[in-house]
Amino acid sequence: MNVSIPIAVCVIALLTPQFMCWNICKKEFFKAFKKPLPLIVIMLSNWFISPLTGILSASIFLTANLSFKLGVSLLFLGPSISMVIYWNKLAGGSQNLVMTATLLNLILIIAVYPLAAYILIGLIAVWVPLEIVFLTIIVFFLTPLLIGLLLRMRFRINVVSGDTQLPVNRVPDKISVTAFFTLILVLYVIQSENILLHMLDFIILSIPIIFGYMLVYVIVSVLCFITRLSQAESATAIIVGSGNQYELAIAASAIIFGVQSSVAFAVSIGPLLEAPLMLLVIAIIYRLSGLRSSKKL
Repeated sequence: MNVSIPIAVCVIALLTPQFMCWNICKKEFFKAFKKPLPLIVIMLSNWFISPLTGILSASIFLTANLSFKLGVSLLFLGPSISMVIYWNKLAGGSQNLVMTATLLNLILIIAVYPLAAYILIGLIAVWVPLEIVFLTIIVFFLTPLLIGLLLRMRFRINVVSGDTQLPVNRVPDKISVTAFFTLILVLYVIQSENILLHMLDFIILSIPIIFGYMLVYVIVSVLCFITRLSQAESATAIIVGSGNQYELAIAASAIIFGVQSSVAFAVSIGPLLEAPLMLLVIAIIYRLSGLRSSKKL
């Protein structure tokens, strides 16, 4: 199926912890709907602002290369659901809100992402069979879902909601963080030759990704200010709203175009830049909120 096994293992390991917490997360899910405004800001950013920003950024900086343009656009299509819980914890965001937003995005990804990716690929590059896009969802969502459901009885996730503090087990966090940095290492290994031989392309691709990411951050920050969200809600809205769905973008580009394709090369740059960009955003959040993050960062 043209699936890179090392990348598949890392992506599945990234997503599995989200399903491991379902037993606890489902209890928190509907609480955030009592104050829907922060959730509306996040969903608006994830499914409207971020995709349009990705297309706009790719169109401005990559007009001459359709493969690169498609890769960058795919990178901004859909929200991140793997590392956002960890980044949110570093930023001092709302645990209840990030859990609800992540679970809601999981549902929307299964329902919306295949068709959205199918339309996006067709409009920018070439029409592909719809079943190939759905194959990405099946392989990279069904597998971690089953594993997560099997492991949910073994591990428990730390969730803080109001005055209720549930037992702590940091194993899911460690799995996500380890899988994230392992994925970066694997991508460097797979794309090392392309990066070394096409360093100028690497730099050129970094420009629209960084520009698009920071533009989304600015827009979401303005929305948080206009809607008068609390510091914790704003931090979560910025972290989740700015996160990109690089897991499925990598999977889709590898399955459809090949792991060594120009599209996959463009998409793979996203996670390589995510860690420093997220740390930068978290540092800005702390600076603006007047908090001190030396212990966490």
